[in-house]
Amino acid sequence: MPNESPMPILLKSIGIDKHSFERFVSWALSEHLVGSLSSLPQIKDSDLFNQLDALKQFRNILKRHTTRDWSAHDVNALFERVKEQLKVHYRKPIEYGEYLKLLWQVPLECATCKKTPPDVLLHVDHIVPASKGGSSQRGNLQFLCATHNLKKSNNREVSDIWLDFQ
Repeated sequence: MPNESPMPILLKSIGIDKHSFERFVSWALSEHLVGSLSSLPQIKDSDLFNQLDALKQFRNILKRHTTRDWSAHDVNALFERVKEQLKVHYRKPIEYGEYLKLLWQVPLECATCKKTPPDVLLHVDHIVPASKGGSSQRGNLQFLCATHNLKKSNNREVSDIWLDFQ
């Protein structure tokens, strides 16, 4: 059928669940929105987050930029993510106890490809990169093989959708 969208056909053909795909795309576009907002001069080049009415100013900028009224939840979530994105972060060393927790609680394998030593060299990876505000606590650490860790670089991992789009 020429008028049928090719997306469901393509997703089914390559074995990807439509819901998982939509969830991933929503997450990726939400992260892209954070990057877009972070680069706006009225946010990036100002001391917006130090002002008493910062949230109100942010809401107005968000509405002008997206031409959409956002829920209070989403405005707050975007405000916090943009603020976090623009902070300068310094990597704190991983404490010995956190390494031990990781070794005891997580299989000694790459979280992405599941390969194990000696087939791969494992790195300890920050799920939310330290450069983006991620902690050096066990809950933010995982094993990745060298290939996947270098490919990931300082990008954020795909997570649950954090906007409710109300």
